[in-house]
Amino acid sequence: MSQAQFKIGDTVWVARAGSTQRSRPCPVCAGDKRVTLILGNGDHVAMDCEYCGKGFQGPTGEELCYEYVAAATPIVVTGVEVVTDEARHDKVRYRSGTASGRSSFDAEQCFASHDEAVAAAASLVEQAAVEQERTMERKDKASKSYGWHAGYHLRSAKDARQQVEHHERKATLMKAKAKAPEVSP
Repeated sequence: MSQAQFKIGDTVWVARAGSTQRSRPCPVCAGDKRVTLILGNGDHVAMDCEYCGKGFQGPTGEELCYEYVAAATPIVVTGVEVVTDEARHDKVRYRSGTASGRSSFDAEQCFASHDEAVAAAASLVEQAAVEQERTMERKDKASKSYGWHAGYHLRSAKDARQQVEHHERKATLMKAKAKAPEVSP
């Protein structure tokens, strides 16, 4: 029978890893929320950035993205739970929380020091990367052969490259038009 390492009232560090929404400056307005349009006659017109605009809210100056991050969070243990399974293996869980919210954590996630928790969280990120690589190796359609999947993804990659080239050409042309004065008939 294993014993709980921590007791009620102890502060422990919980190793966590997961996808988190982050914001970064808008790539179009650089966080300024405004862009400048140069008209054909050379006039400069300042306008709201539509790339980072959110409907009626207007521009935010930020772009939202998701990142997989590791973190170590301190908690105060408010309960200890030891569950024994049929094979007489104990599983220890630590509870933390107040009346407004409770959570529980496996003993494997909890550490006495911040550094230990950070190292464990980094290990969780590495494990997630390995698992993501493993999922990349799986077929999308089980009934299709690996050869079919190879052809499908090669064709999709070629189409994506053609789209990138198309959009880069269009962006270059639009930039040139924005700089050149418009000719009236």
